[in-house]
Amino acid sequence: MKTRRELQETAVYVASVWWRDCEPFLTIVGGSAKAVETAIEAEMLRVATESYDQQDAKERERDDFLLDMARSFAERDTLGNVFPAPVLERYCRRTAAAGQGNAGDLDLLPLVNGDPNAIVRIQ
Repeated sequence: MKTRRELQETAVYVASVWWRDCEPFLTIVGGSAKAVETAIEAEMLRVATESYDQQDAKERERDDFLLDMARSFAERDTLGNVFPAPVLERYCRRTAAAGQGNAGDLDLLPLVNGDPNAIVRIQ
């Protein structure tokens, strides 16, 4: 098991998506830039498709909704910078007590173990 300091310094990649002129509505944290980029693009398509499908008159195309969104690209960061200290502390307590890797509804174990395909969605 990693120490709290090692946990905080675990390298991850982070990207977010938002409606223009709004706060991010989704952040993806992952074990590699590729996993994060793939996940963020898939989520943007999903949200644009849902928005398109919810229109009554179908006045706008799905791509119009995509253009209404902005995103960041996968940037290297650390778990300690992404997750608040209480989340990481809860993760440490649960891992030590029960061998489980989730903190609330976030399964951090694959990230902590260095799985390059691991992703966590923060909404």
